[in-house]
Formats: sequence, C-alpha cells, structure tokens
Amino acid sequence: MKWLVRTKLAPRLRIRVPAKTPTPSAVCSKKISNDARDFQGDGLQLQDTAMGTTDKLLMEIRDLLQMRIRTKADDTDKSDEDEENKNDWKLAAAVIDRILLIIFSILLIGGMIVFFLIFVIIYFSPG
Repeated sequence: MKWLVRTKLAPRLRIRVPAKTPTPSAVCSKKISNDARDFQGDGLQLQDTAMGTTDKLLMEIRDLLQMRIRTKADDTDKSDEDEENKNDWKLAAAVIDRILLIIFSILLIGGMIVFFLIFVIIYFSPG
C-alpha cells in the first residue's frame, strides 16, 4: 500500500513526496560524544586506581551512565522511525484528500449540469 501511494498516486496527483533522507532537524541534532565504550575504558582505569566501597560506587555510577546512554540511543532510533511513519501517513492523507476533492468536484459539477438541464427542459417545454 505504501508503495502504491508513494510511487503511483502521489506523483500523478501532483503531491510532493518527501525524500527518505532525514529531516534537517535530525541532521543537525546534537550527537552524543560519549558512548558505552568510553565508559568501559574509564571503568577499567578506575578499577586500577580505586579500592573497596569507592570502587563499587564508581562501578554503579558507570553502569547507570551506560544505561542512560543506551536509552537515549534507543529513543533517537524510535523517534526517527516515528517521524518516518508520520510522514508516510501525512502523504497517504494528502493523496486520499486529493482523490476525494476530485470526486466531489466531478459530482458537484455533474449535478449542476443535470439540474440545469432538467430545469431548462421543464421550464421551456411546450405545453
């Protein structure tokens, strides 16, 4: 269905199909410079220098930061998918809207022609 709307109906109805490339807001979004590998390397260095309860505390903090980074990465992936789905639905709605406009216009003009023909035939008929 998506293929039919994107490739066949939208261009014929002169609706601009958005490209599959990310939107400018996604391109300009802030990139997280720290990732889980950086924190793992930091954790190994901390293991060498820290001892006892401090070491456990620092490891827990590192694990929490890794979890936070993973959830942020998952959120950005989901938001990109959601944005693409939203754009597809907007395109489908525009195509359906255009088709219904054409049908309504044809019915309106056709109904007016039939009404005027019947009016002329009844009003100007002899007898």
